[in-house]
Amino acid sequence: MMFAYRVGLKMKSWGIVIVIAVGFGVGLAAPRWAVEMGISTAQTTAESALGVKTVSTKDSMKVEDFWANTELEVSDLKKYVNNVKCHENKKNFLACINSVLFALQKTNLHLNFDGTIAQNSRRENKLDNYNEKQNLAQFLNMPTEGLSDRFNFDSLWKSVLALSQPESKKYILASGVNGYLSIMADPHTYISPTDFFRQVSSNNERSKYFLGLSFEKKKERTFIRKVFKNSDADQAGLQNNDEVISINGQKVEDMNLSDVSALLKDKNQKTFPFLVKRGELTFIKKLNRTYRVLSQVQSEVINNGNKIGYIQLSKFAYNICENVRAEIEKMKPSTLNGLVLDLRDNPGGLLTEAACLAGLFIGEDKKIFTVKYIDGSEEEVALTTSQQVYFGPMVILTNNSSASASELIAGAMQEYNRATIVGERTFGKGSFQEIERWNESSKVSLFKTQGFYLLPSGETTQLKGVTPDVTLDDENAVMSEADLYQFPLHYKADKRSTLAHNLMYKKSNHANNCSLPSVKDYSSDKFIASAQQVLGCEIALSAKADDKEQNINL
Repeated sequence: MMFAYRVGLKMKSWGIVIVIAVGFGVGLAAPRWAVEMGISTAQTTAESALGVKTVSTKDSMKVEDFWANTELEVSDLKKYVNNVKCHENKKNFLACINSVLFALQKTNLHLNFDGTIAQNSRRENKLDNYNEKQNLAQFLNMPTEGLSDRFNFDSLWKSVLALSQPESKKYILASGVNGYLSIMADPHTYISPTDFFRQVSSNNERSKYFLGLSFEKKKERTFIRKVFKNSDADQAGLQNNDEVISINGQKVEDMNLSDVSALLKDKNQKTFPFLVKRGELTFIKKLNRTYRVLSQVQSEVINNGNKIGYIQLSKFAYNICENVRAEIEKMKPSTLNGLVLDLRDNPGGLLTEAACLAGLFIGEDKKIFTVKYIDGSEEEVALTTSQQVYFGPMVILTNNSSASASELIAGAMQEYNRATIVGERTFGKGSFQEIERWNESSKVSLFKTQGFYLLPSGETTQLKGVTPDVTLDDENAVMSEADLYQFPLHYKADKRSTLAHNLMYKKSNHANNCSLPSVKDYSSDKFIASAQQVLGCEIALSAKADDKEQNINL
């Protein structure tokens, strides 16, 4: 059975947020397709679904602090990870290994091939971006080679907990459960503290304590991946790709990314001296905390001869659609020759906002995505919910970190022949999760994958992502879902897919064959420069078409 909705669906639904490591997430109460699929600032809460009261929490609290306040016990882990169950078959063995490895990334410990736990001499950088597939590769053949018996998982976990800090034990247990579920269920089924996602739903993620930068590791060196515009980091003069040598005089070479981030979480500290290397130069930049709250929408008009509007959207948070509408109207859309919508590093968000946003460019009551349940129980079609305010040429920028709602917007706009997609293939996360109780505890929630989101054509973004019309290489690209997980979640195509009957694209991309000279770069950002060139081509082609039509009329 299929239903179509303009506003919201009536059932509750949940999405996912990756927090530091794969498997930890936060979901928010919403209509069934109005799902959080990235880091959320939505104003909805889970009280009615969980039967719990809102509690006030401190901005400085980390996920491990929330776990400490839950009722999670060793018995919760042993239900899944015990020596008998772990040796039933190869998949169980890998799930149990992943449970241990996933937990160890939160500690100063590592797993030896002889089945013992040992102390690290230093925090290993390789644990920063947990790659399940890569980490399990060395254990894959142990069951068939008769080597799996060396692992006694009851003893292993006893050692892990004995060597862990007392205040972190529940966090470690939760990590173990999520590592196991990633293999035995799917990579997006996980448990999370109820109060944790409640805080995320009620507080601005770009809070007054957020300094406005993110980090990454390249060959065990620490770099600034992204500086958010108008943030404290931006005001300090820090830039993307700056190598960080030290913070507050502490060298970061032996730190993992969690350690680096922890240096910046002291809300009482107002100044952070960064020693950075940029090219051949090394210098200090002082980052001053000003307690500013960053906007999720950044916009400006690029004046390069062609008046082009630029909108950067960091995520699909509550009321984002109206904010984007206001920014477009501020730029006087009728005077714009083109528009760039930047969805790079956008992890997704509320799909109600995505449905509204799409309407600003294609009009209301247009099919924007379909919800497909794994059990085949029903399908639900979501329609755009806003009137069109911009009618001119568009470019959407994407990269490998554009996920979930971002992918649906980019894919739908591509299929409607409404925008040219420039950048990288998107991440490929097209599933959604719903919440269940965990052991009747109101303090721990289970987020369980229930289905997939499909593009208007019936195609899925799961594992595929959205392929750009103009592909650019990004030195900061992250790996996709298919690269990260041992058993990535696949979408089984329905024979009744509308793709064969409802193929809306693809547009012929004139930008690749553009004979016009390149426009003057707006910045060193090659994505934005390419977007300008694409729009310049489309503007020129449109002008030629208008001249031809005018001559015919004459």
